[in-house]
Amino acid sequence: MDVKLSGIVVTFNEARFLPETLRRLSFCDELIVVDLGSQDNCVDIARQAGATVLHHEWVRFGEQVRQFAIDHAQYDWILFADPDLYFPEGIGERLKGLLQACEGQELALVHLPIFTCFGGKPLLYGQKGGARSYTAAINRRRIEPIRGLLHHRGLAPLPGGFSLGLLRKDGEGILHLWINSITDAYVKGRRYLPNEGESRHASGKRFSWRGAVIEVLKSIKLDLTHAVFRDRRAAQVMLFQVWYLWNANLAWRRFERELAKAKSSQIRMKDEG
Repeated sequence: MDVKLSGIVVTFNEARFLPETLRRLSFCDELIVVDLGSQDNCVDIARQAGATVLHHEWVRFGEQVRQFAIDHAQYDWILFADPDLYFPEGIGERLKGLLQACEGQELALVHLPIFTCFGGKPLLYGQKGGARSYTAAINRRRIEPIRGLLHHRGLAPLPGGFSLGLLRKDGEGILHLWINSITDAYVKGRRYLPNEGESRHASGKRFSWRGAVIEVLKSIKLDLTHAVFRDRRAAQVMLFQVWYLWNANLAWRRFERELAKAKSSQIRMKDEG
């Protein structure tokens, strides 16, 4: 029996990307588009492509509604695609071949190669440069429950499960049409930052100034190791990363201070009661 695949895309005013994104996902046996209240014609585009449209209240990032979408999917194998991800032609056949070859085993996650684009062109330098790994396909029965946190935190196989990466042919990879200008990066960053405190706290770690400084320095070192200054765009992204990581740590600190205040207030009220 052939492996069936449900493709999931979360949209919010992404009509400029969506037609091509869905066309490239035509290898999926089911397409689900979760719309977060788009004011453009995302819903019409999705329906014309034969996708099932689910409506959900607006959230800051797509990971928060992935479990909602999975609960409505027909098949156990799920492919995640953002509206600005263009899958390469032919990769669907190769992906299904891998899933079929591993049928009956405990394969839980499949990683595909991805290129991050700035201004329509892939970055070649810095930590976002070149081909990187993207967790694209999951088996919903073989992973830990999705917690809706940032940066794919919580996408992990159950005990006994394993992950594989699909080997890349020359030049093959998903194109992530990330930003057109560095201003776009800061706009996106400000949308994500309010959730960083909760997400980082949920990892089990706790904020420290030493940890914050180390994280920023490690990020700079990684960029320098990947020849970031050979490309002006990559250097701009490095500075954005420094800004984002520092502010993410500050959001983490604020979140934990608010938690401590709330806990102290509860204890005081209990003692007074």
